[in-house]
Amino acid sequence: MSSEPASPSFVPAEYEWLLLRFEADRQSRAPGLLAMAQEHTARRAPVRILDLGAGSGSNLLYLAPRLPASTQEWTLIDRDAALVRRVETSFAAMAPVVSGMELGAGELRERDRAVRYRLEIGDFLRGDGGVFEQAWDLVVANAVFDLLSAEQVARFFDLAVESWQRDRPAMYFTINLDHEFAIEPGAAHDDAVRALFHGHMQRQQGFGRGLGPDSAQAMARIAGQRGLRVHGAPSPWRIGADQPAMLHANLDFVDHAVHEMLAQPDLAQDRARAGSLSVEELDGWLGERRAQIDRGELTLSVGHQDLWITWPEPPGPAAS
Repeated sequence: MSSEPASPSFVPAEYEWLLLRFEADRQSRAPGLLAMAQEHTARRAPVRILDLGAGSGSNLLYLAPRLPASTQEWTLIDRDAALVRRVETSFAAMAPVVSGMELGAGELRERDRAVRYRLEIGDFLRGDGGVFEQAWDLVVANAVFDLLSAEQVARFFDLAVESWQRDRPAMYFTINLDHEFAIEPGAAHDDAVRALFHGHMQRQQGFGRGLGPDSAQAMARIAGQRGLRVHGAPSPWRIGADQPAMLHANLDFVDHAVHEMLAQPDLAQDRARAGSLSVEELDGWLGERRAQIDRGELTLSVGHQDLWITWPEPPGPAAS
């Protein structure tokens, strides 16, 4: 067995992070907006659903059993080819556990519900897979838009408004990061670590600066500027002391991101927001936080927002 620390990213041999993340998202989604999605799809058969940045398919596993439509046709698109190729393996491992659905060839079944799906490798922002050329009833994405820049989000909504005006699909975008990242009990250096962690998400990259914790507000603003109607509701992770695996996983993300911020000279401007936190202070903070997790003393709240985005009412007939 390797002595190197496990990567905080999804490990397909164990599905540990996928399962942890699935459960945290399941408990956090805003019930009022889920009810809107259910009502929107109730009288549609089949219902056509596009899943953006679908990863290993966890959004389908969550939503498909909860949407009332007995026949659902899903298209899952992600630019990470390795993730897309693992979707069916993920379904085989997770569907019986998290949704009770049975896997067939390109299909999941639960009692009288048939969920057909197809997989696309590509970048939805480029229109790969014909995503802006096809008709949809519902467009979904889970924990995707905080990875994009404001310019990319604006491009997405421009393409959506241009391409989907006729069919006017509702958009249901869940678990979009906001600024809350609260650890209890509080400790010295919390503010600096939080600032550096969020700064890592918002650092300059090849596509621009990631939105990170500004994603929910930016999405609502950009969609509203294009005439779309936006309903938002909080969907925070509340990770209790009885969830040590999830707490350790989140601390691993913090560890990697903040060490990278402190180590790279080209991130000096982004580091400025955290003051003079040293590597030694960070390591001490991480060590004490891990010990608190192991003693059952630590809880974590991570803020998110769910968004339900619809089209304005079409203008009525002109008065004579």
